[in-house]
Amino acid sequence: MYMLSPIRNYPMRNKLHFLLAIVILLACNVANAVGAGLRIVEVKDPVTKNLMKAAVFYPTELSNGVTKMGPLEIEAVKDVPVQSGRHPLILLSHGDGASMFSHHDMAVALARHGFVVAAIEHPGDNFRDESGLGTDRVLIGRNLQLTALLDFVLLNPFFGSYVDSTKIGVTGFSAGGYTALLMVGASPNFDLLKEYCSRTPGSVLCAGGGTVRRSSPPLVAKADVRVRAAFVMSPVAAFFSQDSLAKISVPVYIYSAANDAVLPTKDNALRVSKALRSMTKYSEIPGANHFVFLAPCTAQMQSITPALCIDPPGIDRRAVHETINMDAIGFFRTNLNGT
Repeated sequence: MYMLSPIRNYPMRNKLHFLLAIVILLACNVANAVGAGLRIVEVKDPVTKNLMKAAVFYPTELSNGVTKMGPLEIEAVKDVPVQSGRHPLILLSHGDGASMFSHHDMAVALARHGFVVAAIEHPGDNFRDESGLGTDRVLIGRNLQLTALLDFVLLNPFFGSYVDSTKIGVTGFSAGGYTALLMVGASPNFDLLKEYCSRTPGSVLCAGGGTVRRSSPPLVAKADVRVRAAFVMSPVAAFFSQDSLAKISVPVYIYSAANDAVLPTKDNALRVSKALRSMTKYSEIPGANHFVFLAPCTAQMQSITPALCIDPPGIDRRAVHETINMDAIGFFRTNLNGT
């Protein structure tokens, strides 16, 4: 039996409404189809000359999925094609003793909004290996490693043609926030650590007696002029003078946790924010502690590392991260002219 098309049975006005509804539905389906891809890579460490690991997150036109990495559940699919186009690139630096997946939810959120995110695992300062703590091999090496990762991504045949080399940003947490500031022009002075430790003697930064072990010849930090914006979370500030921070000229967004006992806000995030001339915004999370910036934990992660996963009463880490991630997306879109 021949059936008339549903559109054909409608008056003209209703036909237009019906067609508009279809267009909206198709647009929503296209938006929902933008997921996050993930590829694990190895890059030559410019300091040790060994290979270092990194995770690259990127937009993909395939459906969303979940990849299990030990106790982590990462909302990205491994090795799927990159979405066509030219995408801004964000470098991501983790904190002391952490991993390339410590901020996987932020990386996924950025990828779903059209960014490529390259997250390093810093040699000598990760959950597998902390042999470089308290040395310039880490405190300067972090900076040099991010630049090496940037070079790698731009030249990589899988990612390179999809990255817009004029739109590069950096983000980092804790020691990673310090690293992000190095990338955009802050110069560290390790002699300042003694003064910091005299004010905060119980700080984790002072476990080595307020000194930094230096290479011979000492490693030298190098700002990367390709990096045009920095989103910085709870940074280490002990090694920076006010003048050093004032030299930064690219836009910087500073995020802090009000009850940060590891890196007290007054001596770190707030101090950085007051010295910066190029800061676009300062945000503080009321009632939160230092580790609120780490990705929300699975039940398995909570059982393994409760100190990193359990927040003070009244703090919903997932809700906090929704805000942080959208702030990061908005900041980089505005300052990198991203899409």
